[in-house]
Amino acid sequence: METSKVEMIRAFIAVQIPEEIKDRFGEIQRRLKPSGADVRWVKPGNTHVTLQFLGNTPVEKLDQLKSALGLAAASHSGFEVSIEGLGVFPNERRPRVLWIGVSQGADSLGALQSSVSRETKKLGFKPERRGYSPHITLGRVKSPKNVEKLMRLLDADREFLAGTFRAGEIHLIRSVLSSEGATYSTLFSSELQSVPS
Repeated sequence: METSKVEMIRAFIAVQIPEEIKDRFGEIQRRLKPSGADVRWVKPGNTHVTLQFLGNTPVEKLDQLKSALGLAAASHSGFEVSIEGLGVFPNERRPRVLWIGVSQGADSLGALQSSVSRETKKLGFKPERRGYSPHITLGRVKSPKNVEKLMRLLDADREFLAGTFRAGEIHLIRSVLSSEGATYSTLFSSELQSVPS
């Protein structure tokens, strides 16, 4: 018996970042690149605050995901997010990921991520095992080359402030991988409930 092949896409749920803040990510990358470290830098235009990485997603579940995003968004109001502070995962001796952190708005992002995860779990998507830590990935370290120089430059800019914006929507984003890197397209968005004025 022939089974029909399920069409899949690679997808994630995220909060988008305004272009003027993404421009600052390019600035900090230019300040870190002289270290000569072996880093695959994320294009500033491709940055976002991920709420949940879904991975391979059946196209037939997109309508259900749209409803799930709506339900998650309906229980939250828009909020301010400050993007600041530099750091690495998992530690400074063996950094793998360079990130910019979130100060103001981190708790609201955490609550929003919990709602998203609760709704997508009903559709069969597994929640993250690790605790949620909102951040923006600047680059991925590929080898130990010049890591000490990189960490010195990062330490000098540890208090880096990219800016503040209002988070008002969550988005389901498709990711298409190629040799040039990832290309993202927003499939649909759900507005957070606005606070009555």
